[in-house]
Order: sequence, then structure tokens, then C-alpha cells
Amino acid sequence: ANPWDRLIAASELKAIYGLLRDASIRLTHDETALAHYRWLGYLPFSHTPYREIKRFRAATWATYRLAPDRIELDQETCFWDPFSSLDSAGLGTPEEALDACSALLDDATALRTVSDRPVGVFLSGGIDSSLVATSLAKAQEDALVISVRSPGFDESEEAERTARHLGLPFERIELSESAFAAQRDRIRDIFDEPFADQSAIPLMAMCKAAVGRITVALTGDGGDEPFVGYPWHSFPERIWSGRAGRAVRSLPSKASIRSVAATFLRSGVGEQAVRLLERASGRNPETAGTKTFLLEELLQANSPEHLYDVLHAAQPPSSLASKDASLLQRPLFDAARSFYPEYSWEALDERP
Repeated sequence: ANPWDRLIAASELKAIYGLLRDASIRLTHDETALAHYRWLGYLPFSHTPYREIKRFRAATWATYRLAPDRIELDQETCFWDPFSSLDSAGLGTPEEALDACSALLDDATALRTVSDRPVGVFLSGGIDSSLVATSLAKAQEDALVISVRSPGFDESEEAERTARHLGLPFERIELSESAFAAQRDRIRDIFDEPFADQSAIPLMAMCKAAVGRITVALTGDGGDEPFVGYPWHSFPERIWSGRAGRAVRSLPSKASIRSVAATFLRSGVGEQAVRLLERASGRNPETAGTKTFLLEELLQANSPEHLYDVLHAAQPPSSLASKDASLLQRPLFDAARSFYPEYSWEALDERP
């Protein structure tokens, strides 16, 4: 019998892996998906590590046709669309829109505080988690605020000031390097597909340390997009048209000059120079490594699209193996629109 004459659905890949292993069915790697993972650090759209397994689109249900020797997809239907009720004429004034957004966030937070166990929030002091903490303070005044002090990076002072302002109890957790190291061995069991976001490790360590203090934890994860906490999508154009971009384009076009500049930035002296500049200008010197990397890429860039590819990727396309590079959909800005066509600005403009 054809091993694929069956339909298996699950909320986690590991459940499917177990079923197929019991049936002695072998999966084949999706090399295109894995090439995108090695570039982006995640698997985009419907891809999974295997050709035989696909991910459903968000808020979608499907019907299948049972043929004598196979199962065929009949129809996919989107049952919820975030833009379906969007009416720019009905948003009112900016102040009214802000009040409506705040009320929705308060309601969503209150729904998640219904618990007979201790509730808290992981707070960094940034935009996203601070918004959640503000709504949480309205719903549950005794909710515990937890922040982390970890080696080399500490935002807990800002988090404590925010907690005091909101009148919420605050607790700081000290995380050692060994606490992070312990999570590296568990990450394969927690994430059942390749995932290269390094924030997963400190978040796992933080959850482990928080057990015993709280059972229900709210976070600001996922808030970057709706609240524009980190406007990565506008960075390429801003960098390209800003002082750094203009300075690089003013350099003589000879490759040797740019190569010498890139070599200097890659050296320990170059990164230390950027670190000193960051500290002198009142910015976070811990971001010097990232900014040094961006300056290196800026020296090679010929358009904002090149920078977009770099800023949104786990590694520059130029550093990938030629086999991977040949499988990528580039530039990323266009690829993203092909992965999610219904959420492009063009699609939004075409809506009635």
C-alpha cells in the first residue's frame, strides 16, 4: 500500500514523527525549506523539515477528497482574517483609536488572568512587556513582575522602575551561565523543528527559574509587530539613506578601500572602537557586535534590499553554501510577499 494514502494531523510535529516511526514510514528532507532555515533561522510559511509534512496557514480549515488510491486537498478556507473588519474611515481620531487599542489589550490580558494559581509577567522594561504589565496591573493588582539579571546584559533596573510605577510586586532573578547552558541540552526536546532564535534559551531558563513563584506567566513576545517596538522593516531604508549609508557610498568605489575598512571592522580593534563610540553617545555598548556586523554589510551593499536580506536573516546570503543559495527565494522582501500574499500592502489596498 502507498504509505501516503493516509491523513495525519497534529498540533506538534513530534506527534506525527512518533506515528510515522511506529508505522516504519521514512520521511525525506525538504532541502529548499532547510536552505531557507540556514539563511533565516526559521522555516517560513508552510514549510517543515520534511517534504511530506506541511503546516496549515493560520486561521484556516481544509477539506480533502478521498480518492481510491490517494487523498487530495479539495479546498482551504480562511475562517478569520485580521483585516476583514478594517475600515480606516471608522477608526476615529488618533486618541479614539489609542483608547480602543488599549481597551482590547486590557480585555485580552484579563482573559488570561483567570486562574487559581499565581499569575505574573516577564518584564524587560521594553515597549511590549510594559504594555502587558500595564494591562495586568488593572486586572490583577497582586500579579508578580519578574525580571532577569543575566551575564553581560541587564534590563532589570528599568523593569523594576516600571513595576514600581504600576504598583506591582517585583522580583529579580539572577541567571548564571550554567542556567543557560542547561537549556541547550533541552532545546531539541522542546522545539521539534529547527529554530535558531537565541532568545529561546534565556526564555527557557527564565521559565525554569520562575517555577515556584508563579504558574501563569504573561510576556511581551509577539508584540514587536503590532506595537512596532523594533521597526526592523524600516531599518534598511533608514540606514541606506542615513549618515552611515551616505558615508559608505562616498567612499571611492575601489574594492581595496572597502576591503580594508571591512577587515578593520572584523578585527577586535574595530569592534572595540564601535563599542567606545556607542558608550560615548549614551547607547548600549552591548550592541556593538551587531552594529559592527551591519557596517561590514553596508560596505558591500548596493541597495536597501541587500540590507533587508541581511537584517532579517540569521546569516548573510553571501556566507551560505552555493547549493543553499541556489534554492533561496530572493530578495527576501519579495519572497515574504510570495509566502504571505494576502497580507501584503498591495493586497490590503485592493480590499473593498
